[in-house]
Amino acid sequence: MEPILKRKNGLRVYFSGATTGLVSTLPAVNSVEAAKSKLQSRSFKVEAAPTSPSNKEKSKRPAQLSNETQLISLFSFSFGLKKIIMASNITAMAQQQPFNPWSIPDSFTVYAFAPEEIRSFLHPHWQTQKAPHPMIYYLFGILYLVIGTMAVSGNFMVLRILGSFPALRTPANMLVMNLAVSDFLLMITLLPEACYNFFTGGPWRFGDLGCQIHAFCGALCGYSQITTLVLISWDRYNVIVKGFNAAPLTFGKASTLIILNWIWAFGWSVCPLLIMANNITAMAQQQPFNPWSLPDSFTVYAFAPEEIRSFLHPHWQTQKAPHPMIYYLFCILYLVIGTMAVSGNFMVLRILGSFPALRTPANMLVMNLAVSDFLLMITLLPEACYNFFTGGPWRFGDLGCQIHAFCGALCGYSQITTLVLISWDRYNVIVKGFNGSPLTFGKASTLIILNWIWAFGWSVCPLVLFFFWTKKVNMAANITAMAQQQPFNPWSIPDSFTVYAFAPEEIRSFLHPHWQTQKAVHPIWSYFFGFYYFVMGSMAICGNIMVLKIFSHFKSLRTPANMLVINLAVSDLMLMFTLIPEACYNFFSGGPWQFGHIGCQIHAFCGAFFGFSQITTLTIISWDRYNVIVKGFSGKPLSYAKVTILILFNWIWSFGWALAPLVGWGLYALDGMLGT
Repeated sequence: MEPILKRKNGLRVYFSGATTGLVSTLPAVNSVEAAKSKLQSRSFKVEAAPTSPSNKEKSKRPAQLSNETQLISLFSFSFGLKKIIMASNITAMAQQQPFNPWSIPDSFTVYAFAPEEIRSFLHPHWQTQKAPHPMIYYLFGILYLVIGTMAVSGNFMVLRILGSFPALRTPANMLVMNLAVSDFLLMITLLPEACYNFFTGGPWRFGDLGCQIHAFCGALCGYSQITTLVLISWDRYNVIVKGFNAAPLTFGKASTLIILNWIWAFGWSVCPLLIMANNITAMAQQQPFNPWSLPDSFTVYAFAPEEIRSFLHPHWQTQKAPHPMIYYLFCILYLVIGTMAVSGNFMVLRILGSFPALRTPANMLVMNLAVSDFLLMITLLPEACYNFFTGGPWRFGDLGCQIHAFCGALCGYSQITTLVLISWDRYNVIVKGFNGSPLTFGKASTLIILNWIWAFGWSVCPLVLFFFWTKKVNMAANITAMAQQQPFNPWSIPDSFTVYAFAPEEIRSFLHPHWQTQKAVHPIWSYFFGFYYFVMGSMAICGNIMVLKIFSHFKSLRTPANMLVINLAVSDLMLMFTLIPEACYNFFSGGPWQFGHIGCQIHAFCGAFFGFSQITTLTIISWDRYNVIVKGFSGKPLSYAKVTILILFNWIWSFGWALAPLVGWGLYALDGMLGT
């Protein structure tokens, strides 16, 4: 292969081996004729070159040219660059496209650049991404080499110093030593093959097994680094913030933390090596194995075994199945959190059981919370972890599923209700103080019994066909009309029913285009939202009226700062008065807007007007609090004149933003629930 560096207009330029020293002094040329004259003046030989010489001509050329077989570029700028760039690689990639030393064609993706033998373990994301320029590999190789050399040397020095001076081997420095070991091992296991790949052109050279080992070592040492840094931060926090009050870090504790750190890192690093290849292959129906993704056609319903499909919620029939790898991650998460919860709650019960002085009525509620949490973990964690570690799908049949769900609901409802009771007791103690009725053992026992009865009632409902009650409040006629005689399903509506299709004709004109393709929400949500709006609106109206009444009765409270609070209460009260009535009416009548286009615009204008006023008033209050707290006596006091100007500005500002959609700058449109 002849050493051609540049062709230009059918000319090829050669020089003899004895004149190679002239290359560095050869001036740049700007044309073919100038190149001829420059080269001839230095005893160079210039000849016309055929566009595509035959193999026979190529074989004869070395004899014809004797020692004058080396080529020099017509452009001196590209001479040094071409020796660095993998010319043959780019030429092969570019498929005879015009050579550009700074870029490669957009059509060349990472997948196209990757050799055949490594494409099977390349992430699908890179199939459409443009390949980086080969020059980047050399830059990364140099970067990795420099940083890696510094890291190896630095960490080796740290280990040598800590190993040479026993006085430095404190418990805290054991964590530093572990960090240095993690970093040192990361560099030793990753840098050599990375640099070798980069300096040989980029693509991976050590096969699938080498890739897995390389990635595992990187993850293991990387997770160890991160966790060790967290432990060091925690230790520094104890020393700096708590000082002498903190429990000192001992050698035993440091050793335990380091061992747990490596176990934790190993657990997360080994997960990708435990991919359920057989399960994925079975799911993929003989499609090419891809360890990173599943085909879009594989839904949760398709992944579920036949025997559990009967008690799978209809919603999941069209949802894409999660990758089996997720099951392992969830299992580790469940195992760690469950172990901590079981140990922690068992410790609470043991402490409260060992010290009679702690068995107060208030602590009986805490004990009940610990019992609920402990039972939840004991009854749910084992089967959940077993399912996740064996591939995901439920393994204990329909009856086991019902018992599992019942235990989860029973203990879960008990936890929530107990937390409410504890909050109520704390409210009595903190707010009412000695005026509050004390919690007695009898009252605490009654509350705990009622808590379990309440939780049992909600948990047993699904076991006695609770969905029949749901059907009575589900707007059966509405759903039947929507479903177009499709089989009634109280939990879902057909996917083909969009918000636009559900909306009556008279309100479609002011429905935002976004909702034309979005699935309509189930009508039962309208009742839930109506109830929620009614409760929150009633509380907001009562609360703000109370605030205004208090400020109107006590003149001493009408300070400039409290004028802003009054303005906030007025904004909130007006927002509730103008928005809640029509929203509740719409939701309780099935969802869609009932007050026409003008009503929609007025409703939206009021919401925007008073909403902007709330936000702006809160901003002004924050600014005033900043002046008082941070600047103190140095800050300018808020006067009545200033607060009046600020309130007027607030309403003008809010009015401007709220009016804009009515005059063509933006628009007001119905939301996806169609009720507001």
